Amino acid sequence: VRISRYGSSPFLSKMVENNKPTFLALRLNSSKSSVYVWNGKMKDDSGEPLACEITLDGKTHTLVTVESGYVLYISGCKFISASVEHPKAVNGKYAPGTYKIGRDIPKDEYIVKRISGLYCGLGFKKSIDPYVQNVANDFEMFDVSTYYTLSKDGYVEITGCEFYDADSCSMASIGCDGPTPAMYKVGKDIKAGTYTITPDGSGKSYYAAASSPETVEPAQLKKATNVTVSDGEYVYFFRATMKYCKNPNSGLDPDATLPQE
Repeated sequence: VRISRYGSSPFLSKMVENNKPTFLALRLNSSKSSVYVWNGKMKDDSGEPLACEITLDGKTHTLVTVESGYVLYISGCKFISASVEHPKAVNGKYAPGTYKIGRDIPKDEYIVKRISGLYCGLGFKKSIDPYVQNVANDFEMFDVSTYYTLSKDGYVEITGCEFYDADSCSMASIGCDGPTPAMYKVGKDIKAGTYTITPDGSGKSYYAAASSPETVEPAQLKKATNVTVSDGEYVYFFRATMKYCKNPNSGLDPDATLPQE
């Protein structure tokens, strides 16, 4: 495997060759960070080595598996053997990037926080070889901050969001409170009881209540609806507002953000 420098970016000058080494590409302070890969064993339509660009736009890092014969040009990032360093959480937060499930990030419950634009989600893949990375691919998108149980194998790529350990974080601790559209855990983020969820008039409002994040099935919300939830359950609403009812027949309680004591 040959690693070269593109522009003034740092690069790894020595590498131990083995069957399929994996590397961690760490984004530097650069407006453009990417890894260009040329596979000498594969040709494009013109007969040239097949090229592949792996960009780090919006991510702190990525993981790349390479084979003997690949040529890598590295721009705006640092390349490190994953046997020496691998991505991990910092203070319970996983930044946008690629992680190996079970090694870099445990199978567990997390809070997903949207951080940018319309594109927020998780991509799953069995391989991080740039030429086979689309094999067994799966992608899940989120319209609001939510709870998510990571249970798959392989690799997960976090895009447009941050991952927080749900055992040590709450919706309030990451900046979401009761009135903000999101998924909340009852008894932790909000108190048990009856809530009035009201659509915003866009015709695109949804809500749901369920026993786990995996069983949440959003239903269209056409008018104000009361939902009763218990500790340990989850409530989700999108393009709507939610307020707590001390008594469903006697008005609304604006204090919907405090856990039940």
